[in-house]
Amino acid sequence: MECNIFANKSSVILHWLLLASVDEKIFSIREVVTKLILSVGLVQKVFSMLVQKEILQTDGFRISKRFMLKNPSLLLELWKDYYDITEKCKIFSYRSAIQDPKEIFQILTENNLQKNLSLTLHVGADAYGCKNSNLNTLEFYLLARSI
Repeated sequence: MECNIFANKSSVILHWLLLASVDEKIFSIREVVTKLILSVGLVQKVFSMLVQKEILQTDGFRISKRFMLKNPSLLLELWKDYYDITEKCKIFSYRSAIQDPKEIFQILTENNLQKNLSLTLHVGADAYGCKNSNLNTLEFYLLARSI
């Protein structure tokens, strides 16, 4: 049975593997469970899948089994291919009759809402006089859901 090694809790294990394998070349399931405070079953499933995909290498048997990160670049590639930003960041579009971005910023400032948003890359560059594109959209991230 194949489990999703990129799910939220499983990705904690992957993140730890990529960071900790620099210092800890060899580790056991029990060590990972203790450090990450996750279930033995979850760590076992993820490790099993990583061994099948030849990302982890094993040494020893049963309870004395140790693991080594054999192919971190493959793990990063698979993770990158699986990752979908739209699943992590919900994107909503809103339309306004106001066409001028300066007028929209003025309304946001007057209503003390500018603290609850962050400008996107091109809009921020334009606002700081560093525009290097022909995009003329007004996009920003809402930092608080209450708006």
